[in-house]
Amino acid sequence: MQDQKTTNNKIANKNDLTLIRSELLAATSHAFLGRTGGVSPPPHQSLNTGLHVNDNPGNIKKNRARIRNCFSIENKKMVIVTQVHGAEVVDIKNNLPPETTKADALITARPSVAIAVQTADCVPILFFDPNKKVIGVAHAGWRGTLNKIAEKTIAAMVKNYKADPADIHTALGPAIGPCCYGVSTEIIGDFKDKLGYDLKDIRGATDGDKNLDLPGINKLQLEAAGVAPYNIDQTRICTACRSDLFFSHRRAGAAASGIQTGRQLSYIMITNNPEGY
Repeated sequence: MQDQKTTNNKIANKNDLTLIRSELLAATSHAFLGRTGGVSPPPHQSLNTGLHVNDNPGNIKKNRARIRNCFSIENKKMVIVTQVHGAEVVDIKNNLPPETTKADALITARPSVAIAVQTADCVPILFFDPNKKVIGVAHAGWRGTLNKIAEKTIAAMVKNYKADPADIHTALGPAIGPCCYGVSTEIIGDFKDKLGYDLKDIRGATDGDKNLDLPGINKLQLEAAGVAPYNIDQTRICTACRSDLFFSHRRAGAAASGIQTGRQLSYIMITNNPEGY
């Protein structure tokens, strides 16, 4: 049996937009986008898509339009919801939910609808079942990870679309790594006590006693949900280390306390004309 896949970390550029794609999702239109190619000024430069970080709404509108135009996403068919660091999964069957909808994961079988999450250190996760033709996207911060948002997204795909977890392809995008993510003793204790993880799983390969490996923990949760290790693609790019290309809330806070950073977007869409890997 093959092990978990690790992408070659090829950072591409299209129309000045920084992006990463996963070979496992090549049959879909998808991208983990970075911070370049937009119009927002510092400290949100430049492809900020978040409405809640004190950027000019006009800039955000232009940035989102650039993304839609770059990937041939129809106007009003890119679904973004209000993320609350929870574990709510919204299934899009008919009407598209408004942006005020509070959720941290979306699933759908509707073609030509791009479902997206916004991150600036949290883990963006994309899901695709090639047999049932259903997709998903999740935003996994430490709270969402503690509440098993990745597992709950898989469970919703199984319940609502009869997906087989072993068939679901997943990709974890750029996120803060254990190298840069120090948290409180209480948070480490929550992962150890509430979820029963070993400290080596919580901390990853670091020696720091307060380091948290968010991508690694989400990988464990995908496997616990039944996803085959060879159907898990992990970029292993730390947003704090590469804040030149990706927004990092932690890095921005370290550089200038109180300054807000932008949010990058990750999306997936069922289409008849995928760009491939």
